[in-house]
Amino acid sequence: MKVSVQGLNHPNQDAAGSYKTTFWVLDGATPLFPEVLGGWDVERTVQAVSRRLTSHGNSRTDLVTLLEEAICDVSEEYRVMIPDFDSFERYELPTFACALGRIEGNRLSYLILADCEIRTSSGKRLTDPSFAATSALNHENELQILREYGADSLEKIEPRKRKKAVEELWKMNRAQRMKLNTPDGYWVGSLDGAGLTHALIGTAELEENEHVFAMSDGFAHLVDADPTLLEITSVDEMKKRISELRNITDDDVTVITIR
Repeated sequence: MKVSVQGLNHPNQDAAGSYKTTFWVLDGATPLFPEVLGGWDVERTVQAVSRRLTSHGNSRTDLVTLLEEAICDVSEEYRVMIPDFDSFERYELPTFACALGRIEGNRLSYLILADCEIRTSSGKRLTDPSFAATSALNHENELQILREYGADSLEKIEPRKRKKAVEELWKMNRAQRMKLNTPDGYWVGSLDGAGLTHALIGTAELEENEHVFAMSDGFAHLVDADPTLLEITSVDEMKKRISELRNITDDDVTVITIR
């Protein structure tokens, strides 16, 4: 089962897919700089990488190589379309979190980068520990702005001041984005593949009939609030329950269930 529900503030920037025993979820990062790839940069990029993962899915290469090949193909497409593609700063180009997996028998191989994750019906939870500090910094940036304006949410800031508060928050987030895939910043999927060597990579043994779920952070937030989501097997019922829980997150919500 695959379900991807658009968030409230932008077109769906998630993508998910599978080919035989290989599966993935990609979660595009919110653009913080002007688009340079012709528009809809994030959405186009995650969908293009997902398609390329499908086309390379019959390969028996490891997950790192599989993702590297997909990213390389997409980058080459952009180079053909955009002559000055290589002149853009890395932080101007789309980035994404990802969770890839492959099941062979009862063994799960996985690659997780940034804030996508993989969970199983027996309680296994595979996340990228290096991204926790980045998530905490994002949260602290927002809290700092809220404290300055004496509010507990951006929506509660006086409308005349809210625009300035949002711009201050975006300025802080842009400064952080400029450090992507550097030791002083954070590791994430990108069109140059620079962050892949820092992904969480490993294997886990599965029990018979143990279900596996790859998900974006939007879906993970919902599961934290309602673990019974992982018991739903109908696409329609899953979409209905996501709608009922929409107050928890306004982000895109994506999950793909394997086995």
